[in-house]
Amino acid sequence: MKKFFAKILFFIPLILTLVGINYCIDPGNIFHQNYVNAIAKDLLNGKNVTNIQNYDERMLQKSFIQKTQKKPEVIVLGSSRVLLIGNNIYNNKTCLNSGVSGAGIEDIFAIYNMLLKKRFKPEKLIIGLDPWMLNDNRKHEGFRSIENDYIEMMKRLNFPVSSQNSSAAAFKKVTEIISLQYLQESIKYIKENGFHKIMPTATDNSDNKKRTILFNGSISYDEDLRKSSALLVETRAKKYLQGEIYGVNDLTEYSTARKSMLSSFFDLLKRENVEVTLFLAPYHPIVYKYFKENRKFSAVLETEKVYRELAAQKGFSVIGSFDPEKLDLNNSYFYDGMHCTPQALTKIFNAEAN
Repeated sequence: MKKFFAKILFFIPLILTLVGINYCIDPGNIFHQNYVNAIAKDLLNGKNVTNIQNYDERMLQKSFIQKTQKKPEVIVLGSSRVLLIGNNIYNNKTCLNSGVSGAGIEDIFAIYNMLLKKRFKPEKLIIGLDPWMLNDNRKHEGFRSIENDYIEMMKRLNFPVSSQNSSAAAFKKVTEIISLQYLQESIKYIKENGFHKIMPTATDNSDNKKRTILFNGSISYDEDLRKSSALLVETRAKKYLQGEIYGVNDLTEYSTARKSMLSSFFDLLKRENVEVTLFLAPYHPIVYKYFKENRKFSAVLETEKVYRELAAQKGFSVIGSFDPEKLDLNNSYFYDGMHCTPQALTKIFNAEAN
């Protein structure tokens, strides 16, 4: 028994050291809200923000929306595939891009609920829809940090839903604070930056060496990505098809339940008299060709039909298409397999306006 307790006493300092390093260094900014608040503060002051590292995009949206007093005329919701939409498209309107990477309909519902609580009803709402948003098999946990707002929206729509927020969020923090992998990330951070926490940098420049969040919530990619050669873009598109294709690898059929949820959400927007446009971001030509030629991905193509049918039923307009050929977009209009350039967006939106 004494040997057993001796072993425990030996490991306690090691565990406490691991916990202390992971908590204090916190390379993923999981335990400290001040990083997100610093970004939000600069954005609220009309600055762009660069030199950003790991952070919770959803909590940034919550922090920004709670604190801003400027009611936007145009609001953009969706995944990373909408993050380039801003004043480059709506230059005569005040615009807020509230997109988040990997967004599901849960994120769209949650963030719009934040806007409702702020009484921010936009003149125009752009909603980016992706095939994976109708995928019941997709394991999406990214929205958990704003799950309470998702639940509130589901209640507004009269859909029953149970909360996993407290247990899921707490479990994630516990596992990370004692994680050896997180310790490796902490040590790597110390080697690169020392014990000094690198905070985001406010700037008036929109294009910088590193990825930049613009004052309206849209982004400008890092310099390397912006200057990608045609060959590198094509290589990225081909690599995108290797292994699991993001969000749709297990999309065997579209979810009627998720379609129903979207339909109810659209009805709420109609009652609010919001002008809604659904945006379908194109895939790279190599990727879309692969979808068309492989029956396994027939449901991906079908989701566009579902979205267009919903738009027609609700009287919403639709901009874009998952099919780049319909938009006359070639390799030069893309960064990788599923993200198009600002030039592509300008072309798409201008075509709809004419």
